[in-house]
Amino acid sequence: MQYRPEIDGLRAVAVVPVILFHAGFSAFGGGFVGVDVFFVISGYLITTIIDDSIRAGTFTVAHFYERRARRILPALFLVCGATLIAGWAWMMPIELRALGQSLVAVNFFVSNVLFFLQSGYFDAASELKPLLHTWSLAVEEQFYLFFPLLVLLLGRFKRSYLVATIAFISLLSFVAAEYASRFNPSAAFYLLPARIWELGAGALIALTASYWAGKRRTLDQTAAIAGVVLIGVAVFFLDGTVPFPGVWALLPVLGTCLIIIFAHPATLVGWILSQKPIVGIGLISYSAYLWHQPLFAFARIRFAAESSVPLVLVLIGGAFALAYFSWRWVERPFRNGFPANRGGVFAGALLVAVVFTVAGAALWQTGGAPQRLTGKASEMAQWAHDKPDAFATCESSDRHYVLPVDACRFGLAGNANSVLIGDSHATALVEALGDELSRFGRGVRLMSFEGCAPSLGIRRLDGDSQRCGEFHRDVVEAVEADASIDTVFLLARWTLYNESTRFNNMEGGIEWGRPVRWGVDAALAQPGSSAVFEDAVNRYMAELSAAGKRIVLLYPVPEAGADVPIQLARELHYGVDRQRPFSTSMEVFDQRNERTVAALDDLTSQYGLLAIHPGKVFCDSFVKNRCVAQLNGDPLYFDDDHLNSVGSAMLAEHIVRVLFEQGVVGRP
Repeated sequence: MQYRPEIDGLRAVAVVPVILFHAGFSAFGGGFVGVDVFFVISGYLITTIIDDSIRAGTFTVAHFYERRARRILPALFLVCGATLIAGWAWMMPIELRALGQSLVAVNFFVSNVLFFLQSGYFDAASELKPLLHTWSLAVEEQFYLFFPLLVLLLGRFKRSYLVATIAFISLLSFVAAEYASRFNPSAAFYLLPARIWELGAGALIALTASYWAGKRRTLDQTAAIAGVVLIGVAVFFLDGTVPFPGVWALLPVLGTCLIIIFAHPATLVGWILSQKPIVGIGLISYSAYLWHQPLFAFARIRFAAESSVPLVLVLIGGAFALAYFSWRWVERPFRNGFPANRGGVFAGALLVAVVFTVAGAALWQTGGAPQRLTGKASEMAQWAHDKPDAFATCESSDRHYVLPVDACRFGLAGNANSVLIGDSHATALVEALGDELSRFGRGVRLMSFEGCAPSLGIRRLDGDSQRCGEFHRDVVEAVEADASIDTVFLLARWTLYNESTRFNNMEGGIEWGRPVRWGVDAALAQPGSSAVFEDAVNRYMAELSAAGKRIVLLYPVPEAGADVPIQLARELHYGVDRQRPFSTSMEVFDQRNERTVAALDDLTSQYGLLAIHPGKVFCDSFVKNRCVAQLNGDPLYFDDDHLNSVGSAMLAEHIVRVLFEQGVVGRP
């Protein structure tokens, strides 16, 4: 095929927004669409190469996969090796175990499936996963397992048959993407069926190139500029709240198609994209894409804080410097014929893949090689696993829906006349609350849904808690109909849902993760405001109150910002001398929760609820003006916001003490 420098320039347009998006620049809120641009380019180039080879009678499947191996594997293996070394040095066991899983998945090109399966509530934030970006490579390689065979098979017939088949498959994929992006966002984002249409769009351009060539001249300038505008709109105006990759993905996909079809050096867009600096970035774009995510992730892991702008700029510069190195000394030599024979390519690739697979499996099975840590650091790291079994068996999610009639019971199970309703904060508390209530001859049932606050008429737009509304409707109806239930406890991470933003303790501890967005059922495409959320909670309280149940409203549990056991274990591992127990500012806690507490106070007054404040247990109680996350050397959380067994026991004891003082429970 004839070399088109503007295509390499288009690679630069794809990779730069991705890097700036992952660097945290808010102006590039839709920078993730750079991957969609890559998909279209890949579909176009690979199809052109396959089609040209078939026409020339030189195409073989073995040669195709040899080219793919030379193109993809050397730089990928280099980055995997560097990531493994950095992970061994800087990651705590729970983090290194996850990296081991990633290494195994990367070598089998199924990392997209792994990250989809891991996309639950407690999965590490994407900003902390060094190999997360390999999901896109997995999608491409899965596509190219069957695509060359499809072209080879249908290429024997009329060209229109092949075009029609790819168009039909792409249309089905687009429909699947649009549906899944609204009802199973993680599946839509990571899995091949929802991405085929993007690669297919590029393939269709390649197969209809002669048609488009006849349409040039009058359309070229305008169409190419329109393509740039479409990509720009996607990069600068989209964000993580839009359903993707459905209809909104048409912006970068159509934009890329227009540029590929109509941009050439005689057009303004083609001339700009053909300039040497832009082409140069495009040439190293693959390596830049590979390097940037590990650099950002390890910087956040190592420094456990939000990166400063100077550090981010250094990391971006480092990503491009490493990209040039690996392009010059790794990518080019292997692509240009080293080793000379095909057998050497496949044998070498297999050997390296086996080494990484064995290393990854070992880290996975050993739980992240905890023997690397000193005794105290190893013991501290184990607190990250100190959470109730209820998370695995009793908490609902889109993949594990527990009907209210099947709710788990804790404490005195035969007298579980109380129910604890909420999200994962409720699940973290339930075992300790059951233990305390059992002393008074009572038990409690758990009705919780991960990432889903007690509310009616809305659902989350940013994640996979798509059955949240259905779950809480089922819960309300079940509680209303069950006369044996006299007391309802409500606990959720109210402030996160109300404010949308993740917590920053203003002392170097920041919680990574996407903002939370709500939408009203009648208009799911629009993000909800705090007023929308508060109204949905109000409806929930109204229905429960009308049912005559005693409602105990548990106010927000203090957030820590940093992952407490991991942060403390990392400090012990690095020899940091902590002068005082881990804690956060009570002033920051009050400011963070001010609006939410006011809204909960209104509900308490309106419906006569019994209010219990977890902040009174942890804030200004052990350390003046501080909210403790560690006592007597032990952490009180198993991550950055969920209480562990120690913290839950403290809160449960306080709850039951208040119930006793209010006459809700009698003497044991």
